[in-house]
Amino acid sequence: MKQSLGPCPKCRRHVSAGADVCPFCGVSRRGLLVAAGALLVAPDAAFAQDPQPAYGAARPPEHIAVWDRVFADWRTLYALGGSAESWAKRAPGTSVSYRLDTVNGKVDIRTTLVEVGADAVSLKNEPGAVRRLSRKPYPLKLEKEEKQELEIDGKKFNCDVRSYKSGMKVWLTADIPGGVAKMAFPGETHEVVKLSEKIVAAGKERTCVVWCSTGASGGMETREWRAEGVPGLVVKWEETVGKQVTKLELTEIKEAK
Repeated sequence: MKQSLGPCPKCRRHVSAGADVCPFCGVSRRGLLVAAGALLVAPDAAFAQDPQPAYGAARPPEHIAVWDRVFADWRTLYALGGSAESWAKRAPGTSVSYRLDTVNGKVDIRTTLVEVGADAVSLKNEPGAVRRLSRKPYPLKLEKEEKQELEIDGKKFNCDVRSYKSGMKVWLTADIPGGVAKMAFPGETHEVVKLSEKIVAAGKERTCVVWCSTGASGGMETREWRAEGVPGLVVKWEETVGKQVTKLELTEIKEAK
């Protein structure tokens, strides 16, 4: 039976009609647009405090939409090495700045840690509002556990593989930074493709793990460079749709004491 998909009202990426939550931006099942075309009640965002647009309404500003895709992502949602715990290790006042480069021009974004709570961290976006990243994993029903060997960047790793009733599958290994090697959802795959790549960002050479996401609607491919020493983890992010490329690059880090 072919899986029904519909666009999430927040990030517009396609999600299974049976999904409990959008794995890309955190909107819960009540906010997902199912294949039948009906929006089930108002969106209940798992991360953002900004009001979410109803389906068919104007999309959020580009820098906010990108921020949600980068930081309020599926790793944060499922507590699998997401940016929330990276922020939780810092003192309030710590900030990171990025240059967002799109076909519509460039904009500088700064995110500052406001508060670390037991359930979430609060971050102030400039430009933008205060956003919250959950520190609690979204509850999932485990269907099966197994062992599987996975090859990454020419090396083989023994992984614990967990399959969930929602259709998500995750490959875990303590032998790579972050502990997560791969995640798969119906129609999309996210995986580590390079274990170590050095790039210069914010005036310093940083050793990054490179992730690649493929399979989204429209032939979208996303690459992301992550480093443990950066608040929020993200050093660089690129999303390609056809000939259109959106880039986010780290420009500054300010650690509060």
